[in-house]
Amino acid sequence: MAKRLVTVKAVSKGGFMGQCLNLELHNNTGSDLSLAVDPALIFKPLDSRFQPLVAVGEEQVTVEAGKSKTVTLQTFCGKSSASGPAKNLTYAYWKQGDTVMRQVSRYIRQHRLFGSLGQHAIWTLTSGHCLSNVYNPSGKPDEGKALVAYMAGLLRQQMPEYYTHHNINTSGNGGEVFDLNLSKVYVPLNWKKESRRQMHVVIFDHNRKVYREIKSGQVSNSKGEHEISVEFDPDRDPLGVYYVQLRDDESDVWIEKRVVMQKNICQ
Repeated sequence: MAKRLVTVKAVSKGGFMGQCLNLELHNNTGSDLSLAVDPALIFKPLDSRFQPLVAVGEEQVTVEAGKSKTVTLQTFCGKSSASGPAKNLTYAYWKQGDTVMRQVSRYIRQHRLFGSLGQHAIWTLTSGHCLSNVYNPSGKPDEGKALVAYMAGLLRQQMPEYYTHHNINTSGNGGEVFDLNLSKVYVPLNWKKESRRQMHVVIFDHNRKVYREIKSGQVSNSKGEHEISVEFDPDRDPLGVYYVQLRDDESDVWIEKRVVMQKNICQ
């Protein structure tokens, strides 16, 4: 684009998470051009009420000399507090994301994480969300853990102790796409189980009084470990501090995690 080999026109298809941006490319040269869309290109709407769109990238297209061709880009929302774009909004190329965003975009493309998991990952980089928000309770747990581990390495951050889930508004009604209200908190516990031990979970409130006990729900994962996911629901569990302990039948504590239930999107 900088060399003016092609003229670009970007128009929204409506929505933000999916194939949501049409890119019309006109070849200004006398030769056919084979083009590849770079990762993490950010497009801004002319109407500032709506959100920028982050294109995952790596689509490839050939445009004949002097002709035009349209390619549809896989995109995510680039600003969680902005309104979702309507159809036929004009967008303009703004800039390419930084090195981390480019690497994360390539990871998303490679693993085809085009749903809410990929969206939460992008918001970590564009809107200041925490890694603990990169979670999809209805998806494959190993996919989410691998993505968070990859991003933690890039950002030089520790893995989250637990995960906070917020809903995404994909209704296309033009409202804010990120729900600030906390939906759930998920606390994963993983351990190598000894055959003679019977494990259970005890949850304490901020005063260290027993709040709840969990004696079932354990499953085995692909690594031969045992795991259980402890769920907090703000409709049931008051906001505040909790302590989640994994104990054996002799009341020895194997794992303890401090969990903060709060309205803020970061733990």
